[in-house]
Amino acid sequence: MAGSATQPAKLAESGGPLYLEYVKTVLERERERSASLQQRGIAVITTSGTLVTLLFGLTTLSTKAESFVLPEMAKPWLRFAMLFFLIAACVGIVTNMTGGIGPIDWDKYLKEASGAWGEQADVVAPKVTGAYIEIVRISLRINRSRSYILTFAFVTEVLAIACVAQALSVVLS
Repeated sequence: MAGSATQPAKLAESGGPLYLEYVKTVLERERERSASLQQRGIAVITTSGTLVTLLFGLTTLSTKAESFVLPEMAKPWLRFAMLFFLIAACVGIVTNMTGGIGPIDWDKYLKEASGAWGEQADVVAPKVTGAYIEIVRISLRINRSRSYILTFAFVTEVLAIACVAQALSVVLS
């Protein structure tokens, strides 16, 4: 009886609870980072869609105006711009796909959890911390992939804007 009373005290004196709180904090930051990356992906979709709409408007005006003829040299730049905007928007959508938490052995953790009710806290705490660490590791991998994908979306959007600028340069010269 006295041994069971000292076990929780032993755990409280160890760095285990502090480390568990640290891991939980890291996981929360990764969740916030994931939400931020997804919001940026939505921004890419929105700006690409808006700029494509303006591009189509410019094209429509140029084909409807009797006195204006779109120079042949501007057409490939506008086509490339449209392609890059389309790629940027699609890649922005990919950043908002739900990235499953990945290959976690949930059966193992459910089995451990069902047996944990009778175990001492100092036996259960490392298992819980291990589960959190696994989720953090997978979240880091998913967010790293999302940030690379988002960077690619930004680059393609910049390329599209550069193509529109080049097309306008040809039109205005």
